[in-house]
Formats: sequence, structure tokens, C-alpha cells
Amino acid sequence: MTELTQNIWARYGFNHNPFDTKALSQTGIIPIQEAYIERAGTTRPGKLLNYFLGIPGGGSIAIEGKPGVGKTTFVNYYKYLWKTKSRKEKLFSSETEISVQGNWDTETFILSALGSLCGQLKLELGDSKVNRNKLLKEILELTSVLLQSDRGLSATALGFGASISKSTSVTLGKQTENSLSDYLRRLVSYIQTLGYNGAIIHFNNMDLLQKDKDCDLHSLFDSIRDVLQISGLYFVFVGTIGLYSSVIIPLDRVRSIFYDEPIVIDPFSEGQVVSLINIITWFKSVTTKQDIMTPGLLSCTIDAVLRVAIF
Repeated sequence: MTELTQNIWARYGFNHNPFDTKALSQTGIIPIQEAYIERAGTTRPGKLLNYFLGIPGGGSIAIEGKPGVGKTTFVNYYKYLWKTKSRKEKLFSSETEISVQGNWDTETFILSALGSLCGQLKLELGDSKVNRNKLLKEILELTSVLLQSDRGLSATALGFGASISKSTSVTLGKQTENSLSDYLRRLVSYIQTLGYNGAIIHFNNMDLLQKDKDCDLHSLFDSIRDVLQISGLYFVFVGTIGLYSSVIIPLDRVRSIFYDEPIVIDPFSEGQVVSLINIITWFKSVTTKQDIMTPGLLSCTIDAVLRVAIF
């Protein structure tokens, strides 16, 4: 009798799904520091991001590229580099990115940033140390029910009532924009006492909102302008081509505080795609630790897929 296995990929010699399209991260199955590949022929995107993250005091920048080119992995890699620096310039960051929702206001934006940073601090410092810190405890209470969900859900946590649905409506006591901004400033100051120069806050999903006719990104960015100027914070917004030109540039007040050009991420070359496939299969293979893809085989595979798509 054939032994059943919950991992169907084990039958084909893999520990995990080799076709998984999740971005690489610090805690993923594939170590980002070993699997990351720079774009062919240029190191400009990395140099630009390094320059931006080295600007004293923080700032905001847009990362653009077509869907699936690796924008999130690109940001995650440089978050890893700056978090693990031994020098004083190192920057704190969460291992995950924040998915922006179309109906956010300034308060929700700040709460998301607070929850992302404080949640990561809790993971790294541990419950006992966090519970002894009044600031961290207060922030965790404020953000304890701020969850992104595709399904409607209601909850009551730590004395605060909340309702969360696909449209993400949140009620957390009476917190003003000024009081939440003060929490964010104080949290950055605390992070700096841990040896960091500041923190990176990574916002994803902007490409979906760029396509949403009901989403007013101009109003969102206009409303969070003052938050984006909090010292010590580096805001990174990831979207598709046109995020900077169609959303940021038309807003003079917002454009004045953004880095003066977007970082554009180009697709990988054919040779780099081959290298990526081999890296993925190497890390996820049970036994075979050798290259399985070549440029010629890749071309044949693409041709076969296109033939199937046509017919």
C-alpha cells in the first residue's frame, strides 16, 4: 500500500512548493541573503536605495516596477542589509510589509505603522521585556486588533471594541492623529536606544490601489504628509510604474518631502531567471543539489507554454 503524504511535493523530490511566488524574506524557506540576485548590467536601484537609507533623519521614496519583477524581494533584501549592519547607521524594520487598503485615513495609516514595528519588537525582545515597558504595552493595546482580513470579523481586545472587514473599519477608543503621531515619534526614539539609527516602514500593495478607481491615493498621501516627516523613519512605498509620476508629482506638498525620483525595478534577464530557478530548486529539493535549468531548456519551456496558451 502506497504511503500517503500531506506534502504532495515530497513525491517529486521537493520539501516545499517550487512554484511558490512569495517574495524572499529574512525568515523564509530560502535565505534572502543567499538567494538574492542583483539586476543584470546595473546596480543603480541598489545604490539609490542605499543612498536614500543613508540620508540622516529619514524620508519617503517610491519603488516602481511591473507586477512580478521582484519589487518586494528587492526591498526586503535591503531591509535585511541595513538591519544587520554593525555600524551605527543600521535601521530597524519588520520582517513583513504592510498592505495598504483603499479606505485608509491618517489614523489607520499610523496604527498600521505602529503595529508593524511594535509587533516585530515583541518578537525580538520577548513578552517579558515588552510587558515591562509602558510605551510598548500601550502601543500593543492600541494595535492588538488592527488586522488585515479578507473575511469580515469582529473582536474585542484589551478593552477596545473593534470591527474589521474587507473594508477594514477599525474603532480603537478615542485616538487623535496628534496622539498617534506622538506614539510613533516615541517609538522611534525607543528603537534608537536599541542601537538603531531609525526604522524602515515598508508599504506594499500600492499597485492594486493605483488601479482602483474608487481609491483616492492623492487624498491619502495629502493627509499623511505630516506623518511622513517624522524624524528617523524611512517610508518605502512599492507600486507599479506611474506611482511617482501620477500620484506623487501632482501633489506639490507631498512631492517636496519625497526622494526626487522613483527607483524602477526592471525584469530579470534570461540568464538570471535560469539562476533563480536553480537556486529555488536547490533549496527546496530533498536530494538533488544540482542545477536543473539551462538557457536552452528555459527557452523550450517558454515556447511550450506559449503554444499551450495559443491553442
